[in-house]
Amino acid sequence: SYDATGEAMAAGSIDLGWLPGGTYALYSDDVDVILTATRNGLSNDSTNPADWNGEANATKKDGPQVTYYRSLIYATPSAYGQELAAKVNAGEKLTWEDLDKATWAVQKTSSSAGYIYPSMWLMANYDGKKISDLSNVMPIDSGYGTAFSYAAAESVDIIVCYADGRNDYEASWTLPTDQQD
Repeated sequence: SYDATGEAMAAGSIDLGWLPGGTYALYSDDVDVILTATRNGLSNDSTNPADWNGEANATKKDGPQVTYYRSLIYATPSAYGQELAAKVNAGEKLTWEDLDKATWAVQKTSSSAGYIYPSMWLMANYDGKKISDLSNVMPIDSGYGTAFSYAAAESVDIIVCYADGRNDYEASWTLPTDQQD
């Protein structure tokens, strides 16, 4: 895991490791950056949530090289998830009460796209509130594929993942929730 890698680097038991920005921030007193990675940007890079729906579901990894990636808050096919999506697609701003009523599947607290970035967005848009302030949070320790299979099973209303996750975990939509892609 990234946490274990950061700990091992800080302890000096390994010399080199790949870390996301959030984990690096935790261990930055003990580790140094020697290389950064780039990735293909996405064909959709909008900050408007409605732009990611409909035809934008065909988002491709064919943009220019970038040093960042977006995290998205996904509404699932659950009845309440679809209610939230309908509001967003109609141009309505979701209230804190809307979000707090939802059941959220989130990754470990060190996950950039699965916890840190969504928490930062909540803080910026809802008076400093963050994921830990939500009433119905389901921590997922087994990765994004599990979150997508919970979404497909309508066990949760919201999942958080990097923007192209729906491309990477398409197979998880058909797996039972006790299996991983």
